[in-house]
Amino acid sequence: MAARGSLRLAFVAALQHLPARRRAVLILWDVSASRAPEVASLLGTSTVPVKSSLQRARARLDEVAPDEDLVVELEMPPHLEWFSGKKDVLRFLGARVHEKGTLRMPPTRANGQPADAWMREVLS
Repeated sequence: MAARGSLRLAFVAALQHLPARRRAVLILWDVSASRAPEVASLLGTSTVPVKSSLQRARARLDEVAPDEDLVVELEMPPHLEWFSGKKDVLRFLGARVHEKGTLRMPPTRANGQPADAWMREVLS
């Protein structure tokens, strides 16, 4: 599952592929939970173009959505290592994590975002 920050970044990047009006409709409708009459009033139009813009915006976002494998990211602060893509992350984990002992990854937060902390219990 992608981290919340990665999803935010992907959403912001995807918005750049939309014309200004479609971007406004999508944000007002999906993010602000406004409905067609409110959005139409704010944009000085009627509900029919609002619904059409929303449909086209969603279709465009589906076209430019990143491949699910590419959303997988692993970074190793304070080290400069950064792995993107399912294959690279799994290769790193397979090479470095499978050492003698048991690995525990309790959920935690870092910079307000979901994170994992790795703790190794060495077996005797």
